Amino acid sequence: MAVAAAVFDYLRYKDIHYDVVPHHPTSSTAESALAAVVPLFDVINAFILREGQNRLMAIIPANKTLDINRVNQLTNAHYQLDSESDIERLFDDCVQGAVPALGQAYDLPVIWDDELGEKDDIYFEAGDHCELIHLNQQQFLSIMKNWPHGEISNHRQ
Repeated sequence: MAVAAAVFDYLRYKDIHYDVVPHHPTSSTAESALAAVVPLFDVINAFILREGQNRLMAIIPANKTLDINRVNQLTNAHYQLDSESDIERLFDDCVQGAVPALGQAYDLPVIWDDELGEKDDIYFEAGDHCELIHLNQQQFLSIMKNWPHGEISNHRQ
């Protein structure tokens, strides 16, 4: 499998030139970072949150944990993690568990962690477990500029 169709189309539409970093098949973001020889703190994880019929993608550095309480404070909502079956339906052009951290490509609103705006390089799942997409800071900020952000992650215990 290659880059998910929705991600490919979105990045092309936004005229974002990106790199694809191939790696051997993995089963987690941490394994993908290791296989692609990129620092885990430069890779981002996506979480799909749900409040009733509303969904939100929260993206954070992969070496941190999501603070849903903080997301709810910033959004004035009561989000919870969405179910795996619903996530699979939303990302039907992706392999299970390889959700790209680009909610915009799937018509999902996004909230992102402030720390991501400080990184020189960002990597995220391309939609399979064999490739990461690489963006530089300018590219990342360009596609995230209209989305809310804040401190929504904590250091792993």
